[in-house]
Amino acid sequence: MEKDKELLELQILLIQDYFKKIAGYPISITESECNALLNETNEDEEKAAQILYARIQSQENLEKKQINNKIIGMENVIRQAIKKFKLDNLLQSGITTKKIYTNLDGTLKESGSNVLSKDRESRFRGWHGIDKNMPIYAIFYQTIVKEGDFFTATRTYHFSCCVLESGVSFAGIIQTDAWGKEEDGHLFISWSEIEEIGYTSNINLDIENNNPNAYFVPNDPAFAVVNIVNCLVFHSVEDSTYINIPNVYFTYTGVGITETVKPFLDEVLQGYGKLYEKNEEWYNELSNELKTLVENKEYQKLIDRVEEVKESIFTEVFYYYKICGLLELNYQYEAFKLFDLFKLELERIKDKESDEYKRFLSWYLITEAEVYKVKGDSYASAYSYDKLANMYKDDSTQNREALTFCETEKEKSYNNFINDFNKVDYQDRKIITVSKTESLFKSNHLTLLNMGNLPKIHFPITHPKIDHTYVCHPYKTDSYLPIENYDYELLNDRINEYCYLLQCLGATSITIENSRGESKDTQTHSNTKWEGEASLRVNSVKFNSENDKRAGDLSKSTLKIGRNQSFNPTKKPFVPENLVWLANEIGWQRLIEQRMSGNILEHSEFMSSTQSQVLTNSEISDINAELNLLFTSIKGGRRKENEQKIETNSEVEWKINVVFKPMEAFDEVVVVPVEEKKQIKEISQNSLSDEEQQYLEEVKFMLEDDGLIDDKERIGLDEMYKMLKISSERAKELEEKAIAQIHTFTETELKYIEEIKFMLEDDGVIDVQEQQMLEEMRKTLNISVERAKQLENIVINRGDLSKEEKEYLEKFKTFTIDVVVTERERRILNRLANLLGISEERAIELEKRSS
Repeated sequence: MEKDKELLELQILLIQDYFKKIAGYPISITESECNALLNETNEDEEKAAQILYARIQSQENLEKKQINNKIIGMENVIRQAIKKFKLDNLLQSGITTKKIYTNLDGTLKESGSNVLSKDRESRFRGWHGIDKNMPIYAIFYQTIVKEGDFFTATRTYHFSCCVLESGVSFAGIIQTDAWGKEEDGHLFISWSEIEEIGYTSNINLDIENNNPNAYFVPNDPAFAVVNIVNCLVFHSVEDSTYINIPNVYFTYTGVGITETVKPFLDEVLQGYGKLYEKNEEWYNELSNELKTLVENKEYQKLIDRVEEVKESIFTEVFYYYKICGLLELNYQYEAFKLFDLFKLELERIKDKESDEYKRFLSWYLITEAEVYKVKGDSYASAYSYDKLANMYKDDSTQNREALTFCETEKEKSYNNFINDFNKVDYQDRKIITVSKTESLFKSNHLTLLNMGNLPKIHFPITHPKIDHTYVCHPYKTDSYLPIENYDYELLNDRINEYCYLLQCLGATSITIENSRGESKDTQTHSNTKWEGEASLRVNSVKFNSENDKRAGDLSKSTLKIGRNQSFNPTKKPFVPENLVWLANEIGWQRLIEQRMSGNILEHSEFMSSTQSQVLTNSEISDINAELNLLFTSIKGGRRKENEQKIETNSEVEWKINVVFKPMEAFDEVVVVPVEEKKQIKEISQNSLSDEEQQYLEEVKFMLEDDGLIDDKERIGLDEMYKMLKISSERAKELEEKAIAQIHTFTETELKYIEEIKFMLEDDGVIDVQEQQMLEEMRKTLNISVERAKQLENIVINRGDLSKEEKEYLEKFKTFTIDVVVTERERRILNRLANLLGISEERAIELEKRSS
């Protein structure tokens, strides 16, 4: 279906705005250009602008091929052949339909004297896709006019052949005012592709069209104007194929071609062969020289040398050696910037089946592996070697030495990753998939691990399982839980630790009951210590009956935590050691203080599975897509239909009631040592380093004004935790701790907050009807209007943004770099919000958050 006109216009405007910010000058883009760029970048306007800028700064694919086939010394070979066969004086000047232009002194001339005008030269270069800096040494040109009749329009055919250092280029161009103009013909043949040049007179098109080895210029218009076709035949050096090039491309016919044009091309081809041998020797010597500089660790000399020969070597070879040299000299910033350009060059090559692309990609991957090594990302480095090894395996030539090198380096990098696994940032290893394979896979969320070579991590009983995905425990970061029920497992773990803490604090009774979900008549509590039913409420995804059954079975098997326990404590209250959750549970810490002070006898706490979730709905959706890619790459197919997709689990909420034994009722007098009081009062602070305490205080300071961390404050905090050498995982823990300390809520406020979250789940906005429901709840819970509004703001500003909302915010920030949003930019933003499915009210909220 044709793309919506409004969306296309918006995307053109976005690409133009991004381009202007990158290049510093405006550009116009046609609809077809826009569509091509967006198809290439998966609808990413910013990336499209980057690629467009890179293409303008670089030469086109044809020119790149011409440069790559350039042989040093070819300029002299071609000019000597022009003089030998007197091409510069073959045709008399004044003939309008046939021309030969030659370049003996840096300027293209006709008959050795009349200089080719810049306009006409630009037209030839445009027809052939030749950059203005690429020398053309000879042009054969002929025009033929085919008069129209009652049914057809007149057509002018322009046939030309350009002789270059790297090969010969052919163009058959049709000019007409009629509708439905035929395609033009284009072909470039490098000298390295030609074994010999033959000649055939009056070829039989029927025979040639049925010969699988015979080829022509694609869309060649010559056969529309020439009845008797004589051809120069270019035979391939690789196989038995050949290309027929009609005589109209060479100006001359018959004897003129066999006595002049063909001998001229033969002379150039022979000269190329001799130079090629010398150049091969030169390239081999250069290759050995560069390798020696690397082995001797003479990296500055290496950089200087590749700069000297930059114009004579492949672009990818230049990038590899220069980036490696910069990395070894610890010029990381320069190396990473150059690697970004290398990446753009790779993206610019469209034909991913071409030999050029494969060659380019192989150098890119080995460079990428070295870059990741320096960045400390051992898995990404191993993954790059893995992709390169797979390329060598697919290569029919089977470069065994290169394959062995890649496999060895891959194994080294993977083992480094396994050995340092627990040092890897939590976010980079939060989700793993375990499979019985030596293949590697890395995406935005997933990391694939080999079942036979796992790091020192812990799994539940009966795990790990093949082709299973796991989520890392947020606080026991050496433990992984099955992704399908990780939130239930975390809730179970959290409740168990909390009950153990209550028992150590002198509880006489602990009762756990379901507080949300199934009807009360399905809940039974006897004198047994462990029983209960899970309450289910759909959190954010729709379940069919099969999914409901799955969710119910899963929660019942995982969350049999209902209990009714009685105790007779005799030991004075104490805080046990090695608790996992306590350092991050401000409410628990406050309860400890109250208990040790002796002024609390009963307490109730609500715990929900949603409080333990570390994955958003959009992340789960992305993970499912990434799992499909993973299994496609390692098994050659998608997951089996009977393998369930990962779903967001239904919410389960429990209420824990505790009764404490009065402090004065203990047999011995309870005296809490001063040291223990200090530990209890500052339980989280005692475990903080000076840097972590400094970061915690800074977060609190930023929360004091409006209770949230805005985007500007976020940038400052990100810089601060990196400067203080605090991991992103630990920084997040400290922020949650600071937020919990700033935002203290009563039980009724917590219920109100949960209801606000539920209202926001569907569309991120509280509509009029939902507001009325909240108002009724506010009155029931006896919360003031001011406090209710404050709670709403806290939840809205702390909630996770959807992928669409993040995209809108990103575009909004781009338009507000110069502070003022123009009328045109506002129009684009309004249409963008509409296209992303974001309401006007929500868009305003997002913009306020960003400002």
